Amino acid sequence: MPGLLIEDVIVLIDSSRSMLRADFPPSRFAVTVRATAEMIKKKFEIDANDRICLVTFGSKTRKLSEFSSSASQITLALKAVEAGGGSDIAEGMALAIQLIAGEMRKIGGKVVRILLFSDDRLGPMTNQIIKLANAAKGLGIFIDCLVAGGPNRGVTFSVMKNIASITGGDFAYFSNENAYYKAIVGLSSKKDLNDAAGYTEAQEKARTAPLLAEIAVELRRPNLNEIQEMIANPQKTKCNICYKSEAQGRPAYATMRYCPSCGRPMHIGCTIQWARNSPDAREDVFRCPFCYFLIKNSGAALLKGSTVGAVKKGQGAAGVTRFNPIPREDIPDIDGSCGNCRNIFLGEYDVYQCESCGTYYHKPCVKEIDQKYGGCRICGKKVSNVREVTG
Repeated sequence: MPGLLIEDVIVLIDSSRSMLRADFPPSRFAVTVRATAEMIKKKFEIDANDRICLVTFGSKTRKLSEFSSSASQITLALKAVEAGGGSDIAEGMALAIQLIAGEMRKIGGKVVRILLFSDDRLGPMTNQIIKLANAAKGLGIFIDCLVAGGPNRGVTFSVMKNIASITGGDFAYFSNENAYYKAIVGLSSKKDLNDAAGYTEAQEKARTAPLLAEIAVELRRPNLNEIQEMIANPQKTKCNICYKSEAQGRPAYATMRYCPSCGRPMHIGCTIQWARNSPDAREDVFRCPFCYFLIKNSGAALLKGSTVGAVKKGQGAAGVTRFNPIPREDIPDIDGSCGNCRNIFLGEYDVYQCESCGTYYHKPCVKEIDQKYGGCRICGKKVSNVREVTG
């Protein structure tokens, strides 16, 4: 299907005792498993690049397979499922969201979805379930819910309907096994029935999801051995973006960090420019240009304040700010880089932080930005205690 984005799907199946009811012969569970196997087969016929992971929740919550594009491998895992025990939907959702979040860190450009099959005998709509549904929504995960059997008698709410509503997924009851079976199999063609624009809209939801920064990982600082190697062999470690060792006349050990996934070294300044020009970047996260791992933007170290000369002298923003000192013992833990020279903080200088915008500066850089820009280089506000800082 040209133009349609790849899907990562978790099939979350209720394997509790109530799914053994025989109103869907031979049982609700057996119909669910058989229909899921057919859906998997048809889904890969539509797009062989999609991936599916199987999770069940009953007496235990289990991951039956890794994310895979092999219909035979997933179907084989599906056949090993047995029903029995109680039903802990919260535990099943938690595992499914955790697994998808892990995959979201690794690669972008996908639609993420959970297909939940159950008879909706899931107990009350607890705060934990609501929090998990909101977490899925925050990560851009749709949860489609199909119910085996009609509404529960005497129950005025549906847990599955609420989950679908919160996450923007689809929801439906089915009172006979044929309709239920066809509905599950029909999910294989859901992608086929949506045009490319519709799927682009779905992926945009995932890309701009507000909780992406929560699962993103910081760039890794060089360790002591790496710093010593950079000092001893200053031209050996080169940035994988600009292919140079130094950055703006500063040595690699003061300007370099590493992707936490693929381990490639990159200058802080180069990641800033990459993030600014990357279509997958947003204010708080971007993806490694090599392995597409999800990386967290760290204040002034990345997008924020990355434009050189953002504030010109005499054109600062109205207002006043203070620069507060950072305790010496906390300097090595600063995730950002200097808002002026773009170098990371190694502890050789005192460090100050703008109270207004949160940008960090080396002490010598505070004097420089005051002389050149008349205030904070990022927010443009005049520094009320500049003499105290630079004295």
